[in-house]
Amino acid sequence: MKVKNNGMNCNFAVVILMSMFMLVLGCDKDTDINSAVRRTGRAVGSGATRFFNGVGEGIDAASAAIKEEKDGVVFVVCEITARDGCRDKLLAELDKIVPVVRREKGCISYTPLVDIASGIENQSPQRVNTVTLVECWESETALKAHLAQDHMVAYSIVVKNLCENTVLHVTRAASK
Repeated sequence: MKVKNNGMNCNFAVVILMSMFMLVLGCDKDTDINSAVRRTGRAVGSGATRFFNGVGEGIDAASAAIKEEKDGVVFVVCEITARDGCRDKLLAELDKIVPVVRREKGCISYTPLVDIASGIENQSPQRVNTVTLVECWESETALKAHLAQDHMVAYSIVVKNLCENTVLHVTRAASK
C-alpha cells in the first residue's frame, strides 16, 4: 500500500508531523489548507500547500497500512553522515534514485530529510553534514529486495566516497 498525498509519497512520521502543523492552522483532514491559510493569515508555500491538502488522506492510509499489516510493516531510519563538503553531492545522488525507489514494490514511503535550526527547545544540535532517510516498507522482504535492486547497488558505489558514516535503524510499530 502506498501512502500518497496529491501524487506525492509521504512518510508516515512526516505525515504525523505535518498534521500537527495543520492543527496549528485550524485544519482537520477534510479542510482545504488554502481556506485555513486565508482564515488565519499564515503563509504556506505552494509545495507545502500540495502536501497539506492531502495530509488527512495520507494519515488514513498510513494508519490502515499499520492496522492491516502490523507484523509486516517495517520502518527504517538511516542516518548518513557525509564527508565535509559532500552533503550536496550526496543529496543530488539521492534525488536521482528517490523516484525509482518510490515505485518499487513494497515501498510505502522513502523520504530524505536534512536538519533545520528550528529554535525548538530540546532539539539536538543541527547536523549540517547529515542526511536522514526515513523509509516505510510493507515487509522485511520488501526492504531486503529494495537493497538488492540494481539502482541501489549502483547508488552505493557512487556515494561510497561521499559518506563518512551510516547508521541504520530497522524498526516495527511497538504496540499491537
